[in-house]
Amino acid sequence: MREDDVSFRGERRLFVPGPAFSSLLSNINTTQLSLVIHQNTKPIKYIHFPDERNTPLQISVMKTDSGGMLLHWTNMETSYFLGSDYRAILTEDTLYILSEEQNLVFVKFFHRMQREEGKLHIPHRLFEQFYSYVLLQLKKVAKVVIEPEVEQKNSATRLESDIVCG
Repeated sequence: MREDDVSFRGERRLFVPGPAFSSLLSNINTTQLSLVIHQNTKPIKYIHFPDERNTPLQISVMKTDSGGMLLHWTNMETSYFLGSDYRAILTEDTLYILSEEQNLVFVKFFHRMQREEGKLHIPHRLFEQFYSYVLLQLKKVAKVVIEPEVEQKNSATRLESDIVCG
């Protein structure tokens, strides 16, 4: 038992190292859990192991005036990433345990979006590459809502490349 593993106000507290975190939670039958993050207690009502239909993050993709895209992490303020060792994201009262693949995708996204304060501008010249590769990867960890204007632009870009290559 570590020094941090103590009883506090009748509750048991246990320090769990990152590599053991997801394994431990997958074997727990209760949702009467709380995480203590930077001295703040966060109650957990639900634990999910997300797939592409049940993801913790919400991202919107909008067209910009310059012809590029704006990627906006809309629930960044209510999401807390526990770190790559823990492979977990706390969003409101739900804890999402990521797979190894999801974690790899999310870690890159997370660090970039932190630097960009939740909004990433994609220039017009990178539109096709971003749309066809990066968004596919992000859909593994996020609900991606794409504005109709962006969808239309992508369809037009694909049609253009089919005509040029065809």
